[in-house]
Amino acid sequence: MSGQDLSTLPVLWDTEPVMGEIFAGRYELVDLLGTGGMGDVWRIWDHRDGGYRAGKVLRQSDSTSLLRFMREARWRFDHPHLLAPSGWAGEDDRIIFAMPLVHGGSAAGLLRDYGPLPQTWVLPAIGQLLEALHVIHSAGLVHRDVKPANILLRPGTVPDIVLSDFGTAAPIAEPRLTRVTQVIGTPGYMSPEARYGADPEPAQDLYAVGILLIELLTGARPGQDEPAQVPPRFAGTPLGNVIAHLIADVPARVTSAAQAWRELAAVVPEPQIGEPVEVFDQIEPLPAGWGPQGPLGTGPQDTGLPSSPSPGGLDEFYAPPPARAESGQALGQEQFGPSPGWAPASHQEPVPFQEPAPFQEAAPAHPAAPLPAPANPGPEVVPVCAPPTPATVPAHAASSTKPGKAQIAPVIVVAGGVLCILAAIIVAL
Repeated sequence: MSGQDLSTLPVLWDTEPVMGEIFAGRYELVDLLGTGGMGDVWRIWDHRDGGYRAGKVLRQSDSTSLLRFMREARWRFDHPHLLAPSGWAGEDDRIIFAMPLVHGGSAAGLLRDYGPLPQTWVLPAIGQLLEALHVIHSAGLVHRDVKPANILLRPGTVPDIVLSDFGTAAPIAEPRLTRVTQVIGTPGYMSPEARYGADPEPAQDLYAVGILLIELLTGARPGQDEPAQVPPRFAGTPLGNVIAHLIADVPARVTSAAQAWRELAAVVPEPQIGEPVEVFDQIEPLPAGWGPQGPLGTGPQDTGLPSSPSPGGLDEFYAPPPARAESGQALGQEQFGPSPGWAPASHQEPVPFQEPAPFQEAAPAHPAAPLPAPANPGPEVVPVCAPPTPATVPAHAASSTKPGKAQIAPVIVVAGGVLCILAAIIVAL
């Protein structure tokens, strides 16, 4: 091979994911939804549980990103406004993380389409975000990257948001994945103390909520190099007071997502003028060979299920879970109304955030007691011969018909006793 250009040889360990590839016999890549620095995002089909999912594909060589997503995979929240991975699988040098598929794009796209958004849409959306942050903070985590691009939307005219991307979330009091001289977050949404390298705290997420609230209402984000201020339009109003409490410096800033939620719930939104904000489905139609119930068979499809097993080798398929309501009012969510009682009827008052108790190693249930010292530490006296133990004869032995066996045991016992007596006499001499 001398003289051959090695650059023309295929690099087998650097293959790109392709449509139709199946990870671990379960997740099949359907079509590419987007690319980014943290990996590619695909629409995938779950051959085990049925249904379409979103899948992030990472390389194992990107150790920092992989470790972040492995941390993300262990934080599974069951909440309608939180998007966390539902599973993962490995294939060659790549890892795929599966999560629910959200069709409405992000708040960043909504700002590009509509510009400033009405209070009747913004306030309930921020209320849902605060509910999600309350769950995260109560679990001892800080999201650290609250921004419009990470606020995903479900289609419809009623606000229905999902907080995503836990790749930069940090457990309180756990080691960081970055050096002390580095900070994690998006410029413009980071609190002043976070920009200077402060340890992650829930108040930093609440500052980002205040910046997001200003951006959604005005269509513009405050500058990063100057302190954030309440927009003049809202100065002195109840909504302006909520914003001021969110973007204030520590310790004047609101202390918990539950407290911010209560303050926001007391604000009456301005009546909406014009058409309502509508979130449309942002995902392209399914490619050829795929239907609402998964991969299409070669023949007629009466039930919507494949007529033959997929390349993954499964023999059974499961129907996908029921679709979410178009109105966004599933799971007991009510529409934001013109009165302070806009919260869901079944909503319970959130419990203020409490830091987890420090870990203490439990003492053993039954500590081993020291052995008592012997009463007489002198040499132990061992008898030359223990007394003979009579042999135990089973109950059925008497019925044996073989002659002579019943007399063997007594003879052995007598002989043993005589030997012991002789040994004792010799020792005495």
